[in-house]
Amino acid sequence: MTDTETKLVAKLKEWYLAAADSSTNRDWRKRAAKCLRFYNGSGQWDESVKMLLESQERPALTINRILPTINVVWGNLIQNRTELRLQALHRGTKEIANLGSALLKHAMDCCQGHDSSSDAFRDGLITGKGWTTADHVYERDPLTGELVVEAPNPLFVYEDPRNTDYDINKGEFVFRERFWTANKLKAYFPTKYKEAMAASAMDWFQPIGDDTGNSLAGLIAFLNDIQGGSSNLGGDGEMAGVVVREAWWKEYKPVRMVTLNLPDGRSISTAIRSGADQDSLHSFMAQRPEVSVDIAQQVVVVCTLNIAVMVGDLLLRREADPLNGCKSFPYTRFAPYWLHGDSFGVVDNLIGPQEELNKSRSNLLHDANLNGNPGWIGDGTSPKGEQTIKEYGSTPGILLNKKDFGGNIVRIEPGGLSPAHAQLSEQNAADIQEISGANPNLMGTPTERVESGRARLIQQEAGLKVLAPVMGNFFRSQSIMGECLWEIIRHNGIYSPEEIQAVVDQDIIDALGGMGGVVEVMNRWDTGSYAVKAVPSKTTSTWTDVQLEEIEKVMGIFAKSGLVAPPEAMRELAIQVIELSSFPGAKRIADMIRAAPLQVVQPELPGGQGNQGTRKGAVMAASGGAPY
Repeated sequence: MTDTETKLVAKLKEWYLAAADSSTNRDWRKRAAKCLRFYNGSGQWDESVKMLLESQERPALTINRILPTINVVWGNLIQNRTELRLQALHRGTKEIANLGSALLKHAMDCCQGHDSSSDAFRDGLITGKGWTTADHVYERDPLTGELVVEAPNPLFVYEDPRNTDYDINKGEFVFRERFWTANKLKAYFPTKYKEAMAASAMDWFQPIGDDTGNSLAGLIAFLNDIQGGSSNLGGDGEMAGVVVREAWWKEYKPVRMVTLNLPDGRSISTAIRSGADQDSLHSFMAQRPEVSVDIAQQVVVVCTLNIAVMVGDLLLRREADPLNGCKSFPYTRFAPYWLHGDSFGVVDNLIGPQEELNKSRSNLLHDANLNGNPGWIGDGTSPKGEQTIKEYGSTPGILLNKKDFGGNIVRIEPGGLSPAHAQLSEQNAADIQEISGANPNLMGTPTERVESGRARLIQQEAGLKVLAPVMGNFFRSQSIMGECLWEIIRHNGIYSPEEIQAVVDQDIIDALGGMGGVVEVMNRWDTGSYAVKAVPSKTTSTWTDVQLEEIEKVMGIFAKSGLVAPPEAMRELAIQVIELSSFPGAKRIADMIRAAPLQVVQPELPGGQGNQGTRKGAVMAASGGAPY
């Protein structure tokens, strides 16, 4: 490597070690690993306590209430997926916002956006941090590439420890570790393959403990610890691989910006990066004196994203501005609870009640075993009698010889189960529900009476109050991720004109002047600024019932008051009812009704069909329908 590359790797290594060894991150990783074991049920008992109980032939039950509790909160999010809406800010337009909203919806639906977001939500609930990452990759589409959203393992993402803001873009760097097979490494970096395999022997990885060292073996040992089993990473032959470390960081430098305010109201902004650019501007003004242009110059600080890919101390790739002008990190962190740099999840505060629940249920089972097989009293029991009792004392229909017990044997009468252990078990289970917020209202526990959709919705919203901070942070993370996705979509040609035509409604395209206007908007840099708002899409059966009830009320108001609704309004209400229905083909039928021309059925006048509006019909109606 060159001296410049060596200095860069040294700087990145210093950042990485600072992030990995910071007290906040090290403490979080310890807690996260423990929370993962409690969620999957593999480490809810301290090993020393478990071994002691086994030596005393006492049970050590794991009644995992954390798993279903977290799954209830997780499932509630999956049933109410988030919708990202682009909103215009400074110099932005509603037309571009509608275009961006349509493309963001398609990206979330088709690029694993919703699935990765829900996985990050689950990771956050368990470990205290969940991550999503977006990238423009070419593996499946070598021509234009595709947008991919993923949810990496939160334990292998490292952020700037100096940043205490919720948004990681306020920090300066972020690292991600991932395992690559030897085949993949050789395909991407054929000229550096051998060096990379050699460099992997001394990796930067920082384990929680001090016994595994900084190496691939340390990473595997850490994975074994958090998974409660063995990892498939590493090995020889086809299983050989390396830890690839991806670093993203920001560089800032002042740039002179020039804004040309044209007479027709348009504004064009550009950067003056050199004296040649300044000379070009003066030359343009001298050659076009008839054009009245107002020039505004100012110095601004511009951020540039950078990426580096390394194996150990070996730099494999270094690129400036890899996402063509995007300023946001392609990483988004979700933290259920965030206190100025300190994050924790829902599982953190469930560990104590879960441990007590396991102990109470284990003691209750131990009491049941003792009471079911309390023991025997004999006078001068022989070794043969003692062995018989140990092997067959609880066997139904056992036949005992009194001679083996000194001529007398009496079974000890069982006592009752400990009510304290039973009460503690119930209380611990209730504590887990109360602390987590996964109460009966949120879980949709059925009641004896039939309730309306609105009543169920009110109950569920009441159940969500405890989780309001968690959901608020998730929506905040989704907004940050949406802004990053919009930048990547705009500046990297993710969608071709043909794809935009296929996924965006025609009225949105027409509002921008057709596909030509859409292409111009996607290629221009000065189309204003935009924000992304994340809102729940409200797709659950409860919300569907509420909307159907509202439509029914509206139609009932017209019927009771004698008002006649416009035919267009009645057709739209009918379409809404069909679209909210769950039968197959409902959307197709609704589209057919919407596309068909509106046909208004005339009310039948007295006299019947064929005679409406005639003198004959009126006479027939007056005479009760009889011919005259």
